[in-house]
Amino acid sequence: MKPILKTMTRVLLAAVLILSLFSFCNKAPEAKEIDYVSVAYLDNTEMRALKSNRNDKHITEAHKSGLKAPLTDKKAFYNNEENICKKADLEKIETNQLYSVARLTYSLPYVNETTADFLELLGERMKESFKEKGIKHYRFVLTSVLRTEKDQRLLQKVNVNATPKETSHYFGTTFDISQTRFLMGKSNETVYSYRLRNLLARELIRLQEEGRCYVLLENREKCFHVTVRQ
Repeated sequence: MKPILKTMTRVLLAAVLILSLFSFCNKAPEAKEIDYVSVAYLDNTEMRALKSNRNDKHITEAHKSGLKAPLTDKKAFYNNEENICKKADLEKIETNQLYSVARLTYSLPYVNETTADFLELLGERMKESFKEKGIKHYRFVLTSVLRTEKDQRLLQKVNVNATPKETSHYFGTTFDISQTRFLMGKSNETVYSYRLRNLLARELIRLQEEGRCYVLLENREKCFHVTVRQ
């Protein structure tokens, strides 16, 4: 091989090696599962923020722009679903890439438009938080949404937190999120994690401070009770 060709070959090989090293060094680190990430415990100030807005505030807020009166039962709702949804500005929510709707026994998967937008906002913020911290994406799980009067009566038999009086769940502005149950990525793999719970709690506190919602931590039922402010 002629000297000039040898030199060119060496230069090309060196260039390929440099490009390979550059690509390797700039490769984005693989996102970690939550078990391999350190997350601080909720402090006393954060815990107070999660318990400062009791049920009466949630109910007062729900009355402002939710359903004018509670639905009697699921049958009555489905018999007049289209008309009720149009009149009360209700829309159905379903499992998607940001959050999951659990199998609802004592409620209906319907909220008003503002509340649906809030759920999208919360999901996007959680997604961004995971990305910033190098954590894999997890979806939070909704466990209770719009209740009928019959749902509430039945729930009282199995849930000590279910009030025998009025609940903000009657109005399409309120939902419960599981504290520790999440789904990993796009799969249905269930993950139980207090680290994820703390990240979710902090995002809810921020949204509460922005005046977008009221949050109440219900420890007995392991959920966040959330009412969206209109």
